[in-house]
Amino acid sequence: MKFSETVGQHSVISKLVNSVDKGRISHAQLFFAKEGSGALPLALAYIQYIACPNRADGDSCGECNTCKKLSSFSHPDLHFAFPIISSTKALDSDYFIAQWRAIAKVSTYFSPTDWKEKIGAEKKQLNIPVKESDRISKKLSLKSYEGGYKFMVIWLAEYMKAPTANKLLKLLEEPPKKTLIILITNNFENILGTILSRTQLVKLNIPQDEEIADYLVANYGINSASAGDAARLADGNVSQAVHIAKNENPDASNLETFSSLMRFAYKKDIVGAINWADKLHSCGREELKHFLTYSLHIVRQCIVGNYAGAEVRKLNESENDFAAKFAPFINHSNVVQVYEHLSEAESDIARNGSAKIILLDMAIQLFKLVNPKR
Repeated sequence: MKFSETVGQHSVISKLVNSVDKGRISHAQLFFAKEGSGALPLALAYIQYIACPNRADGDSCGECNTCKKLSSFSHPDLHFAFPIISSTKALDSDYFIAQWRAIAKVSTYFSPTDWKEKIGAEKKQLNIPVKESDRISKKLSLKSYEGGYKFMVIWLAEYMKAPTANKLLKLLEEPPKKTLIILITNNFENILGTILSRTQLVKLNIPQDEEIADYLVANYGINSASAGDAARLADGNVSQAVHIAKNENPDASNLETFSSLMRFAYKKDIVGAINWADKLHSCGREELKHFLTYSLHIVRQCIVGNYAGAEVRKLNESENDFAAKFAPFINHSNVVQVYEHLSEAESDIARNGSAKIILLDMAIQLFKLVNPKR
């Protein structure tokens, strides 16, 4: 992948190019970006620029054998580590490398949810197991096949628990010569401090709507008007914009789930809330976290609409219809508390708390905030 094929990030690209041109490549870097901002494609474009023997004008050539191997994910010195479903067979990323290459060849702008669907883990929790650290160390201890750099991309590094991360500390601090390790995260706060202290932070920008729209037009044959609408609704998430442009709505069920919760909160229907939590807790932990993230997005767009006008909300038609009815109940007196309860529930779910208890407690707290006069 070339830098010219990524979405936005012009200032970040300029710094990366400058570091290569001046021979100041940090051996361990942490790419931090909001989900859908394009950390993975940017990391791959950066790697290709480093490895390309014919790079010029701030980009790789895209035509040499090295570029073609990297673009097809067949370069022997390019390695990946990513979250998986641990089992007796799946001990590390090698077990899922075929699925990884398959999804990445379609588009490197895929989401954690897309990856879960690819490996059949919709209701299971992903993680980067301890065995992965041994695999990473082994891969990078070998000599370079083509005599240049060896590259390791650790996608969604926040899925590493302390035992996994701790086994990588020495490698991050003193890697073999001509080795580049890029860790990618969407949740900076979940990265261990010992990892942060050993990596150089590269913070990505959120792509602008115009940049996303141009990408959709160029890569998916979508007309400018439709691309513009998809980009606006995606709120800086390229992966989400692609789904919207393809007339896919992965959050349709989440809207129904959230609207049900708000109806129960409005009516003070405790029995309905109990049944709601009982039904929802059977979902996978990652699915619940995604639902709560989506709920935060809806609340945020409602308050934006209240103060700036409904036309600036980044919501689709169904979401706007719901927001028109729900937004009056979200205002300056309760929005901070509503946001805090949803965020706290998301954090507790991520820490493996009891989903049913967490969701029911959250619902009861919302009872006090939504329509308190009832």
